[in-house]
Amino acid sequence: MAIAHLMIRIIYVMLRDKVPYEELGREYLVSDKKVAESLVKKLQKLGYHVELTEIA
Repeated sequence: MAIAHLMIRIIYVMLRDKVPYEELGREYLVSDKKVAESLVKKLQKLGYHVELTEIA
Protein backbone atom coordinates (compact mmCIF):
# COMPACT_ATOMS: atom_id res chain seq x y z
CA MET A 1 0.00 0.00 0.00
CA ALA A 2 2.84 2.39 0.79
CA ILE A 3 4.43 1.82 -2.61
CA ALA A 4 1.11 2.48 -4.36
CA HIS A 5 0.75 5.74 -2.42
CA LEU A 6 4.27 6.81 -3.38
CA MET A 7 3.64 5.99 -7.04
CA ILE A 8 0.41 8.00 -7.05
CA ARG A 9 2.20 10.99 -5.54
CA ILE A 10 4.97 10.77 -8.16
CA ILE A 11 2.46 10.50 -11.01
CA TYR A 12 0.46 13.43 -9.64
CA VAL A 13 3.51 15.71 -9.56
CA MET A 14 4.54 14.62 -13.05
CA LEU A 15 1.10 15.43 -14.45
CA ARG A 16 0.74 18.66 -12.48
CA ASP A 17 4.16 20.03 -13.46
CA LYS A 18 4.21 18.39 -16.91
CA VAL A 19 7.68 16.92 -16.38
CA PRO A 20 9.05 13.48 -17.23
CA TYR A 21 9.98 11.01 -14.48
CA GLU A 22 13.56 11.38 -13.30
CA GLU A 23 15.22 8.71 -11.18
CA LEU A 24 17.07 10.54 -8.42
CA GLY A 25 18.95 7.49 -7.22
CA ARG A 26 19.63 6.00 -3.85
CA GLU A 27 21.93 8.81 -2.76
CA TYR A 28 19.04 11.30 -2.89
CA LEU A 29 17.19 9.56 -0.07
CA VAL A 30 20.13 9.07 2.25
CA SER A 31 22.24 12.16 1.63
CA ASP A 32 23.33 14.14 4.68
CA LYS A 33 22.18 17.37 3.05
CA LYS A 34 18.66 15.99 2.60
CA VAL A 35 18.54 14.85 6.24
CA ALA A 36 19.73 18.27 7.44
CA GLU A 37 17.11 20.08 5.33
CA SER A 38 14.39 17.83 6.74
CA LEU A 39 15.47 18.50 10.33
CA VAL A 40 15.62 22.26 9.73
CA LYS A 41 12.07 22.23 8.33
CA LYS A 42 10.83 20.31 11.37
CA LEU A 43 12.44 22.80 13.75
CA GLN A 44 11.01 25.74 11.81
CA LYS A 45 7.53 24.21 12.06
CA LEU A 46 8.03 24.11 15.82
CA GLY A 47 8.74 27.85 15.79
CA TYR A 48 12.54 27.91 15.93
CA HIS A 49 14.82 30.09 13.82
CA VAL A 50 17.59 27.88 12.44
CA GLU A 51 20.89 28.86 10.86
CA LEU A 52 23.35 26.20 9.72
CA THR A 53 27.09 26.71 9.70
CA GLU A 54 29.52 24.12 8.31
CA ILE A 55 32.25 22.93 10.61
CA ALA A 56 35.68 23.39 9.08
